Amino acid sequence: MPGKYMVLSGSGGVARIYKYLGFSEVCVDSFDSPGSDPVGLAYDGVNLISCDSSADRIYRHRGVSENITVSFDAPNGGPQGLAWDGSNLLSCDNLENKIYKHDGFTETITDSFDSPGIYPAGLAWDGSNLLSCDYNNGYVYKHSGFSSTILDSFKPGIYPDGLAWDGSNLLICCSSETRKYQGFSSTKIDEVNVGAYGLEWISTTVVTYVYHGDPPVGKAVDRVRFKTSDDSDLDYNHTLKIPRSGSYYSYWKHVAPYATEPPTNFINNVKFYLREPFDWPGCTLRVAQVTNYDQATGAPDLTGAEASANHVDNPTMVDANNYTESSPLSLSGSLSGGQTGKIIDGYLLMQIEITPSATEGIQPDIVAVWEYDEG
Repeated sequence: MPGKYMVLSGSGGVARIYKYLGFSEVCVDSFDSPGSDPVGLAYDGVNLISCDSSADRIYRHRGVSENITVSFDAPNGGPQGLAWDGSNLLSCDNLENKIYKHDGFTETITDSFDSPGIYPAGLAWDGSNLLSCDYNNGYVYKHSGFSSTILDSFKPGIYPDGLAWDGSNLLICCSSETRKYQGFSSTKIDEVNVGAYGLEWISTTVVTYVYHGDPPVGKAVDRVRFKTSDDSDLDYNHTLKIPRSGSYYSYWKHVAPYATEPPTNFINNVKFYLREPFDWPGCTLRVAQVTNYDQATGAPDLTGAEASANHVDNPTMVDANNYTESSPLSLSGSLSGGQTGKIIDGYLLMQIEITPSATEGIQPDIVAVWEYDEG
């Protein structure tokens, strides 16, 4: 649900694509790549783009998922790196050692030039200039716009496989690690122990807000922790309790997708689902869209009030496991161009029911997904 992700392909030589929470080692999602040898990645603002050096194809995914909406043959085979310049796909190959500009997302090439090295591996776009790297000589290059003219270069000390630009800093991956460099410079400022062959940075305009208090105060969050108090802190205070009989409940949560920057025209068709089943023993996650905010109540440090009976809207709370990628929960509401703020009507209300068969201890994170159309 957060708005900043690092996406890696082929990590550990596995034909999968991985999505990490910001620049970290926290993997929030992964899925099979469309080919057996995934390499370059790009993001067009809505959809992930990947390429495979065995299949010699370039793919556009639906959002950031394994579903492919369209694909075509890479120019001259041997695709390696990808980037998106805001309007057009950029790609490179290690057979002709060329860098290409496509006409939008099509196989039509409008421009190309020779790579500055003999093994172009990764591409990125910093908003004005192409960035490329060469696996053979270990250099990273800043080009003048989309051209063969080199403005700057340096050797990062690893043999680079992929590049990404996070808006301010350069990210470089190799087979064993991923590094962050200050701007376009050789000054390393961070690293994570995750290697890959392809790399992309995704920064979306939609984040998750959780609301607490009376009157409600919204807060952007990366995670939602269910507790026996009305707060959004991620500490281990006010933990859920296991009843001897009957059911206890977490305090309910009001959450919503929130646009921090205005879309050009619209955001609509919002859907919610779980990436994998909620499988905490003896527990059920229940959800419903509600119109009104109603501050969570209950017996602090014991149980929350049951939402279906005590929330002002008396919602029918449904097992969230009913909502999957193929059968999501559709949420009413939309946002027009030029607007920021909450996208859906009201809120998505969430609450966990705990029964005597629940297991003590910290339970695994469950990944929930907002899906929406933006234009």
